[in-house]
Amino acid sequence: MYYLSYRSSDELRNRPTLLPRKQFAIEDTPASSSSFSVLQFNTLAMALSSVEVGKFVCPQEGTLEWLPRRARLLEEIVERDADLIGLQEVDDFPFFEKHLTSLGYVGFHVPKPNSPCLKAIIFVYVYL
Repeated sequence: MYYLSYRSSDELRNRPTLLPRKQFAIEDTPASSSSFSVLQFNTLAMALSSVEVGKFVCPQEGTLEWLPRRARLLEEIVERDADLIGLQEVDDFPFFEKHLTSLGYVGFHVPKPNSPCLKAIIFVYVYL
């Protein structure tokens, strides 16, 4: 799998571990029904993630750098192992497509109107 070799890349080297996240289940589902998991992220696109454009106050130097940030996003996505992934503000679809298709996902993107780069993306895991 391409992702596994990527995981040891420089983009993830010397980074802190992922923060724990709360997951929840919808309890009103009948026991006999099938279930699936959904993961959603607003990725904060490269084009919008500069201190000048977004007027962000960063707790640490390099927090908004795209290469390590996209690596962490990918790591989060893979760790959660969702059936359906929704990503907003994506301007690096080829990166996510390359890695997630190697894990069995199929990706679709919808360009944002009046934006040359931003897209909303959906990846669906294909069970064979």
